[in-house]
Amino acid sequence: MSNPLPTTQAFRSVHLTRQSAPIKVVYIDSHQDPTSNQQFVLWDDIQQVFREAHHVQHNDRALSFLKGPNFNVLKPLRIATAPGAVLDVYIEDPLAAADAAVMQETSIVTPPSSPQEVGAEVNEEENAIVSTPLAVAITYTAAATSSTAAAAAIVGQTLIPGCKGASTSNGSSTCALKSQAAPLSSRNHTPNSDKPTLPSQSLIDITVATTLASTQSTPTATTIRDNKGSQVSAFATSQYGQGFPIDSFLKAANDGNASAQYLAAVHHYYGLGVTQDYAVAIKWYEQAAQQGHMEAKYHLVQMSQGEHGICQDIKLAMEWYCEAGDQEHAGTQFSIGAFFYHGQCVEQSYSLAMSWYLRAAYQGHALAQFNIGLMFMNGQGLPQDHSHAANWFELAAKQGHAAAQLRLGVIYETGQGVSQSYTAALEWFLRAANQGIAQAQFNIGLLYEWGRGVDQDYALAMKWHRKAADQGFAKAQYNIGGFYDRGHGVSLDFKMAMEWYQKAADQGLAKAQCSIGICYHCGQGVPQDFKMAFKWFLKAADQEYADAQYNIGTIYYYGHGVPKDTKAAIEWILKAVKQGNVNAKEALDIMKQQGLGYELEGIES
Repeated sequence: MSNPLPTTQAFRSVHLTRQSAPIKVVYIDSHQDPTSNQQFVLWDDIQQVFREAHHVQHNDRALSFLKGPNFNVLKPLRIATAPGAVLDVYIEDPLAAADAAVMQETSIVTPPSSPQEVGAEVNEEENAIVSTPLAVAITYTAAATSSTAAAAAIVGQTLIPGCKGASTSNGSSTCALKSQAAPLSSRNHTPNSDKPTLPSQSLIDITVATTLASTQSTPTATTIRDNKGSQVSAFATSQYGQGFPIDSFLKAANDGNASAQYLAAVHHYYGLGVTQDYAVAIKWYEQAAQQGHMEAKYHLVQMSQGEHGICQDIKLAMEWYCEAGDQEHAGTQFSIGAFFYHGQCVEQSYSLAMSWYLRAAYQGHALAQFNIGLMFMNGQGLPQDHSHAANWFELAAKQGHAAAQLRLGVIYETGQGVSQSYTAALEWFLRAANQGIAQAQFNIGLLYEWGRGVDQDYALAMKWHRKAADQGFAKAQYNIGGFYDRGHGVSLDFKMAMEWYQKAADQGLAKAQCSIGICYHCGQGVPQDFKMAFKWFLKAADQEYADAQYNIGTIYYYGHGVPKDTKAAIEWILKAVKQGNVNAKEALDIMKQQGLGYELEGIES
């Protein structure tokens, strides 16, 4: 694509955590370094346009911030330009759940003394497999190669047959996907609003919508030749024909050259030098796919899953998926694994999902390695094995997969499948935290708060909690409130404590709501107000928060802000007792000793 403005760089956004249609290309001014004469774009300028920018990629390569002679990152932060290319700005979706293990929390009944106890607890929904059938492209680097070798050493088992299946009597192979495909649907070029959606709960849902997956099938030679062998055009200096007018290869596409048809599809899909047109892109993808072009088949099936996709012939889509998967296209193998895992368009099969994930994982596909780790951890399709899970997480983590790094940190913190090591936990948390993962930053804060693997340091704990809190992480906001409440690493300040509790409570964190109730009840940071205390305790109690249930019971017992009501007090305290609340149990015993009569009849403490 020719750049209409020589001193600019072209960008487009791609969501990290959900599929989205490509947006219009945006041009941002570039600058020239006076020393190296290198063109660059300021990171601040990128963030002005793409508010939730996470990182920038050129095809499969993530672009680092430019560094000086001493390898220190230059300030202000800057990204090198790529003349003639469109750089992808990966956007963090503020609604997407980061992958992670969360630390177990301590209850608060009186003004908090320990808001967050170190000790890993992984929520069930956070164990969910990566749910997208779309795949991130594989970069065949030295790291991926070593990862492949390591992967092969972990599971010494024969892969379960996938698409190739068993041979039929006539010698052809049967494909599990094809044989299980759903009934055919009408084939047209309109979005399929009725297509099945994947489960919403996912540990991390990394999708790159119709990513230009790998360049193995894309012509990289100096020329492209049509079917008759005549020279078409030169593309040596620009991947996917960017920087060349579309007319230079459109003739070859019309003459039936599959590679040129694929390039025509790419240009129309992304609006490179032409008006963006999904229908035309689909037409060219289909023509290339019908000639066996693997990348075209892969992207055409990917488009059938998108918001802007087509009402795809499912059986044909599965056939194309099988062909690409059997030709060792790692992204497709990962996608097939996701189909089988979720039972989307096929009968659910954890064993077949594992089979396809393994094939992708052996090629260094980090998401597949991560999903295999989750399946070992959850015992899905094979016996539960935390040691194997840790090994697979480590393979993905060493490739920079932030979710795997965080998961591995929790594994070392708890000693689940590995020898417990707070030092190793901190190391992996740091790797994830440096990628901006809020839960990793929060967990580091906990380690410093409690002195696990490091010297206890409230100032550093506050620093890491603040990093997570600034990203809106409610538990970190709550813990900062606890620091101000107790004067840990900061001056005692009930008003500031209240402000931070409020941030977390507004996100629905029950223990923060309960703490606000305590602040109102005690008049700390706010004027004493029993009615407001009761209101906030009720919010937390509605979430079955035992301490709040106990506190409501005491309010009814003493008549603070509400009419005194012993029966209501007992009912609320009993709710807390049933959840194992120690204070509620003691209160119930005292009530029995006071001989409250019929109200306690039949109640066992």
